[in-house]
Amino acid sequence: AERADRERRNKEKDEDPVDSYGNEAPDSDDDYDRKKKPKDKKKNKKRNDSDDDDDKPRNKPKPKGRRQRDEPKAPKKDYKIFFSVNIQTDENDEDIIGNTKPLRPLLADLFETRTEKDVFEIKTRKKGNGFKIDFGIIIATSMHPADYIDTFDDLTMDGSFQATIKDGLDMDEDPHVHIWEARYEKIDPKKRKKRKD
Repeated sequence: AERADRERRNKEKDEDPVDSYGNEAPDSDDDYDRKKKPKDKKKNKKRNDSDDDDDKPRNKPKPKGRRQRDEPKAPKKDYKIFFSVNIQTDENDEDIIGNTKPLRPLLADLFETRTEKDVFEIKTRKKGNGFKIDFGIIIATSMHPADYIDTFDDLTMDGSFQATIKDGLDMDEDPHVHIWEARYEKIDPKKRKKRKD
């Protein structure tokens, strides 16, 4: 009887298992082994790591803080700024103030424009005790253009504008900035793109 029982059990093992409804039951032993094995590996790794760490001081994991956001940068906008500057000097001959080509790259450097072409319409005319220079620049700035224009004061205070005029017009002495004024216009980005083409 035992032998018959054992043979029946072995026979059932060889055949696909069937549940009480007659459907094939999944091989639960295989599924159990598949699920269990990866877990065991992870546990073994943790155990092995902890064994290795006994010799060395254990580093604490870094606490996860809130992700730091980069402050959004203010968008840069393009502006045309027109300067009109009265300069007092004895060197106001037409042959000196008439050649404005060398001024363009110097003014571009001074105002940090993208290209030399962003300095435009440089005009000079003789006045009683000096001359008047008009020029325009195109700048991209995130600050208000009125604040940017105020930086021109700094350029005249430290003498860098006067040095630029002296070098550009090949003058012997530093000119004196008497009165200046400026205005600005916002450039429509669509028109700016068309202008580039």
